[in-house]
Amino acid sequence: MKKATLTDSVTGENHNLCVLVYEYGDPVTIGRNEDRSIRLVEKPKSQRFSSSRIHATISYNRETDTYSIIDNGSTRGTFVNDSPLEGSTDLKDGDTLDFGPWYGPMTYEEPKAA
Repeated sequence: MKKATLTDSVTGENHNLCVLVYEYGDPVTIGRNEDRSIRLVEKPKSQRFSSSRIHATISYNRETDTYSIIDNGSTRGTFVNDSPLEGSTDLKDGDTLDFGPWYGPMTYEEPKAA
């Protein structure tokens, strides 16, 4: 399984996708609910929620050794490299992910070859 991480620019946390797939199963879910594989931390309560409860999903394809992301019909959208996500797309090293206009970005990173 390809090793990859999502680095959260809001919290500074690194999410290891391999570990999440093993711990939570495939797919990895992203959203503001506490039971998501990756929980999006919301801004102060004075603002409206910027992310959906189940905002997006990342799946691992064993045949192609790739991760892909799909928006789960979120109200404010999922963006990959500042472009609105329509359907699903394979993630590439250095991609930035935004979940709604006020949350993000997260950076998708693959380990560099030695």
